[in-house]
Amino acid sequence: MENNGQSAVQMQTEAREIRQKLAAAFGLLIILLMLLSIYIITWVEWDAGLERAKGEGQVLGKVIAVGMAEQLARNNFQGIEFALREYAGMGLLRYCVITSKTGKIIAGTDSGLNGKYLNDKWSFESLTATDLMMRRALYRGEQIYEAAVPIIIGEERFGSIRLGFPLQREFENIRKLLILNFCLGLAFLLIALFVAFSVSHAVTGRIEELAVEARGEPRKEGPNAQAG
Repeated sequence: MENNGQSAVQMQTEAREIRQKLAAAFGLLIILLMLLSIYIITWVEWDAGLERAKGEGQVLGKVIAVGMAEQLARNNFQGIEFALREYAGMGLLRYCVITSKTGKIIAGTDSGLNGKYLNDKWSFESLTATDLMMRRALYRGEQIYEAAVPIIIGEERFGSIRLGFPLQREFENIRKLLILNFCLGLAFLLIALFVAFSVSHAVTGRIEELAVEARGEPRKEGPNAQAG
């Protein structure tokens, strides 16, 4: 009987361990799915944000180019700088500069840059691009979208408009999606743990019954059976 009792205790211990392992497995599975979904959401939103920025950069660049075409033709750079500062003051832009077709800055929100050349590889490529170019960059320690929009006056290329505008809205969208994903993940984690314990109880229930029988304890029965 002593051996049977020890065997029964061991079976009950194993049943509890099975429950714990199943619960841990379900929990880890949900956590892995949460991490995967966070990666996918961030990656998709990051790409979608760049596409949205391209559209915004195209519109802003064309608005500025059309509004300043006459002043550019007259070389009225002071008027251009005033207008650019007005755009930047609205919070739409971090900076805006006008470059010649050789890459020389001729006007912008920072007049101290006038006369300097943009000499990085991306800037050189933008000088000959026939369509908008877009990238993510750093400006004074802040991540921004940088757009280069060609300026065409008549049929001749005059230069480019370089725009830098903030990423706050993109970060805000990602933050909201991650919070939503985290809340859903917690809910699914609780459900998974409940399912895990339910499944493990069903799986190990028979083991515990055998353990009770091995120890010689009476099986629990309903009140009707006891009355009989």
